[in-house]
Amino acid sequence: MTNKDAVLSYIDNFCHANIAGLSELLADDLQFNGSLFQFHNRDEYLANLRENPPDESEYTILSITTESDSVAVFYLYEKPGQTLKLAQLFRFRGHKISHIDLVFDTHGFHA
Repeated sequence: MTNKDAVLSYIDNFCHANIAGLSELLADDLQFNGSLFQFHNRDEYLANLRENPPDESEYTILSITTESDSVAVFYLYEKPGQTLKLAQLFRFRGHKISHIDLVFDTHGFHA
């Protein structure tokens, strides 16, 4: 699986609330930095998702850019009742996602 394929799989698994599918893609020492949360390993991140699972959602990829060890993607995250524009930078070590930086447009965001 290419890094691009792994990122597309991550987005698909996240949007379909498939936590087990996400787990397979992430390095044990994952670093996640987002607008609302920060996590310092895979287990911490996945535990939060299990406690607060994402809503089943659709998504539309707007742009994806690949480098040797990173993938940047812009997409519309289409939750029930709202659409958010997200930008994520995924960095890889080996074939696992080791870092995720998430930024999203808060216009129209409601918890």
